[in-house]
Amino acid sequence: MKISARGTIILVAVFIALALTVAVAGPARSAGEPFAVIEGKAITVDEVDRTPDLAARIYEAKRQLHQLRVAAVSQEIGRRVLEKEAAERKTTSEKLLEEAMGVEPAVTKEEVDHLISERVPKASLPKNDEEWKKLRESAEGFLKRQKTEKKMADYLATLQAKYNVKIVAEAPARPRVDLPKTASDAPALGPDGAPVTIVEFSDFQCPYCARVSSDLLPQIRKTYGDKVRFVFRDFPLDSHKEAVPAAVAARCAGRQGKFWEMHDALFAGQKELGGPLYEKVGKEIGLDAAKFSECRKDRKVAEAAISDLRDGTKAGVNSTPTFFVNGLPVEGAISFDEFRKVIDAEIAATAKK
Repeated sequence: MKISARGTIILVAVFIALALTVAVAGPARSAGEPFAVIEGKAITVDEVDRTPDLAARIYEAKRQLHQLRVAAVSQEIGRRVLEKEAAERKTTSEKLLEEAMGVEPAVTKEEVDHLISERVPKASLPKNDEEWKKLRESAEGFLKRQKTEKKMADYLATLQAKYNVKIVAEAPARPRVDLPKTASDAPALGPDGAPVTIVEFSDFQCPYCARVSSDLLPQIRKTYGDKVRFVFRDFPLDSHKEAVPAAVAARCAGRQGKFWEMHDALFAGQKELGGPLYEKVGKEIGLDAAKFSECRKDRKVAEAAISDLRDGTKAGVNSTPTFFVNGLPVEGAISFDEFRKVIDAEIAATAKK
């Protein structure tokens, strides 16, 4: 039975209302204890927490709380070690910090260029000199602030080492998600037996997803080769009118063995997504035009893309790009260096088994 969006909202409201009327007893429960009971049969805290979407939200809430605590204690630690050092040198914390920071750090043209190439999708690069000037000024300012903050952090780190400071609280462990089984015909790069499998839920109209195609994926492939298997899954957002048609075009190209060629071309031409582009790319990559056209009219192809969307939603995906690295969720347009830490940890963990 299909339930409309309005019906879903009503159901949620009803469930909340019911929750307020159900007898609630006792303090918060630990993992293996019953959270609710239906005719004597328990639903445990573990069962509730393993619900994919809830598991992701619980982790995110714990992660944010941990970060807030780390930020708060770091400020307090910084204040205290500065006071200790200032007292030892018979000066003030302000003068001590001013002396340690020195002159404003310089930023090179190469550093600005690297930041822009790392953070700005090619499809979003400026089209005129004035826009480039503003972008470069913004990048330079960001790098100066970053260098200043690093210099301060490095100085405070030396003081923390001197005064034997440790943050002993551990960050919460990221939960692994049991993804719905990927269709056997899902586009993939890399061998089945790779120690790391990355599943990306993506949208062809998402700017950050374009950066994955042009920058992140090539770097991963170049660095890790057959150690990583990369699986592409559709997550067409309602706000992107060409997301489903583009997904259909890529899937239809895949039926002729040219998914990745179409994938790369659609992200590269993201601002021109539409029928004319699909036909143009199809011709350029050597598709049978008649078969391609017929496939794009097949409603089952669009339904397959929507099926991916449902699978992603069940797994807790609510934005693009979202990745699962051996089941570990990684969200957003993170840098290759950040991604590499996750991949390296998974390869190391696999090697120990």
